[in-house]
Amino acid sequence: MDLVRKSVRHYNSDSKILIRSEYENNYTLNLKKSLKNKLESTKRSEIEYVRTRGGVTVKLDAISFELFIYACEQLYVDSNNYDLTKTTGTDKLSNNVQYSFEIMKKGTEPVTYIINAYLTKCSLLINGRNVQSFMDNDGKQLHIIMSNTTIQGAKINVGFLNQNLASKLETALESIDNPRDTVESKTTETALKKATEKCYKCNRTCKS
Repeated sequence: MDLVRKSVRHYNSDSKILIRSEYENNYTLNLKKSLKNKLESTKRSEIEYVRTRGGVTVKLDAISFELFIYACEQLYVDSNNYDLTKTTGTDKLSNNVQYSFEIMKKGTEPVTYIINAYLTKCSLLINGRNVQSFMDNDGKQLHIIMSNTTIQGAKINVGFLNQNLASKLETALESIDNPRDTVESKTTETALKKATEKCYKCNRTCKS
């Protein structure tokens, strides 16, 4: 895979160093395939870790994947115990396709590993010298952050959000296959749904 652009920006914050870099892959994202991959990820019911010769691969549902990325920002960026290099990979149209978190945990014997996050597949590859440290320690901390993350104080319903996202992705895929028919049918369907919505309290049609 060819890389055709690279830029680096440095941010210093006390004893912590955060380096952000970007590179551009020499291809254009296949929108339909990407949407199908994302849709498939919404149907996963568990987070799967698999050891390979190259490290550890992880498959997540779409919402848990976003929570994982958020947890990485919380654990590695907001703590002075780590130095982090975050790299963003894009396609030729500047669509983000991958994040890589290169981690160095400070200490008498520094711990290093890399988390590669593939955005359209909602999957990870964790490799480097100290993958076991991630499995034994940091990975558990990330999952605690994921579990404790809330939206306006409310616990996140991963299953419900995956279903909601799946519905939107299915609509997007239909619009690619049948642009005019899909838009018209969905507009009609939405109008009918709004017209027939009932209030649970008074059983009368609600105004939208």
